[in-house]
Amino acid sequence: LQALLELAMVSDDSRLKQIVRQGYEYARSHGVIRLGWMPSWIAPQQFGRPASAAVESEGCGIADTLMLAVQLTDAGLGDYWDDVDAIVRNHLLELQSSDLAAMRCACGSADYDASLQRFIGGFTQAGLTANLRSAIYGCCTGNGTRSLYHAWAGITRFDQGVATVNLWLNRTATWLDVDSYLPYEGKVVLHNKEAHTVLVRIPAWVDRPALRCFVNEH
Repeated sequence: LQALLELAMVSDDSRLKQIVRQGYEYARSHGVIRLGWMPSWIAPQQFGRPASAAVESEGCGIADTLMLAVQLTDAGLGDYWDDVDAIVRNHLLELQSSDLAAMRCACGSADYDASLQRFIGGFTQAGLTANLRSAIYGCCTGNGTRSLYHAWAGITRFDQGVATVNLWLNRTATWLDVDSYLPYEGKVVLHNKEAHTVLVRIPAWVDRPALRCFVNEH
């Protein structure tokens, strides 16, 4: 779908654009997008896969969902930043193995720490509420790291003096810095450097009546 969308944009094929959008929406309806979770397979037994594939996620699927959401939004085919935000904060984060002590449990001792350290940052598979396997997958790691870039690049954009903040995640850019205190405090601080206008997207989960905005603390 990512490749088809790129083709649709280059060829300005409106029908193909809608096919990709509908494909994303169909896949999305089979996951729990507010938790950033998508199944590895939809109806896996029809394709000779174990039934468990419908209730577990994999790094590739989560990462591809995020990247396609960014592409569709950039293409003007919808606003999927809330999907991206949910994926980053939940399952994408949990699928990345960064705890050496937890990884050591798979080996039973510290004898293999030198090897395990080479896999820190890799991506694995998980169920909705728990990691399923003590393994790092090459394909999931490749897609997972690409999706981290897509999310990072989408935090803020800059065009002709206008800075747009799409995600309330930390980022330092030449035009604007985003300091996010989430999830520990309900606060985001923007440090403007070059923009004459700043547009901030308000996530769907924000309590709008309780929202307060300040410029220079006023």
